[in-house]
Amino acid sequence: MQIFKYISDNNFQELTKNIFVKNLIKFSKAKDFNDPFELKPHFIGIINDELMKNFKSQNINTNGLFENIINGKEILNLVLNEFDRGINENFGILSLTTKNDNLLMWSHYANSHKGFVIEFNSNNDFFNTQIDIKFHYGKLHKVEYSEKRPTGKLADFEDITSVCLIKSIEWEYENEYRMFMPLKKADFSANDLFLFNFPSEMI
Repeated sequence: MQIFKYISDNNFQELTKNIFVKNLIKFSKAKDFNDPFELKPHFIGIINDELMKNFKSQNINTNGLFENIINGKEILNLVLNEFDRGINENFGILSLTTKNDNLLMWSHYANSHKGFVIEFNSNNDFFNTQIDIKFHYGKLHKVEYSEKRPTGKLADFEDITSVCLIKSIEWEYENEYRMFMPLKKADFSANDLFLFNFPSEMI
C-alpha cells in the first residue's frame, strides 16, 4: 500500500535535514490537531451498567450516594481534564494518508501547496512492530469516520487510543492512517517537538 505524508515548507531546511539526512519523523501531540472536536469523546458518566451491577452485587447500601458522586458533573469534569492531559502527555500521533493529490490536503497540510509529499512503504517493519497491544503503539491503523462523536461512559472505552481512531465524517476525504508511539520513547525531543528514527529504506 502506498502511504503518504504531507509536509509544510515551514522550517524547510531543518525539516528536510531531519527527514532525509537524520531519518527522523515528527509525531504530533493531540492538541496540535486542527479539529477542535477530535479526540474529545462525549462522556456521559464514568461507571457503566456492568460495573455498577458488580458494585451493587456486593450488597453495599449507599442510598444512591455512590452513583451520584461517581457520575456527577464535578467528578466527570475532573476525569475529562485528566483524559485530555493523558492523551497530550503520553503519546504522539503520526498522521498519514493514501492520497497524494488531494487539493484540500495540499492546502491544509502543505502550507497552501508550497510544501511537499513523501511516500513511505507501509510494509516496512517500522509500521508493523507493535510494542503495546492495549494502546496500539508501533502499528499503522486506519481511521474510521463517523457522523457522531464517540459517546458513552468512560468504562465503555477499552483504551484511549481507540478514541483517537475516530474522526468526523467531514474528514473522510483524507483517508487517514495513524500510528501511535509513547512520547517517552522519542529519539529526540525539545520544546514539544518529538522525533522518532525510521529506516531510510522506508522512503
